[in-house]
Amino acid sequence: MTSTTPQEGTAAAPLHWHADGVSLVLDGAGPLLPRVLHWGAELRDCSDAELAAPTAWS
Repeated sequence: MTSTTPQEGTAAAPLHWHADGVSLVLDGAGPLLPRVLHWGAELRDCSDAELAAPTAWS
């Protein structure tokens, strides 16, 4: 499994886990529980900005 997390000291970026052709993208920026932005086909080579804008890949 591979994951990407935001750099320390930066704005909260989406958390992206992916393995075996599946991706899970979570938005943990709010005060409540994380929000699922994507759970499905693997998203490859997406920047943090692209992951934060689900309309770009949905």
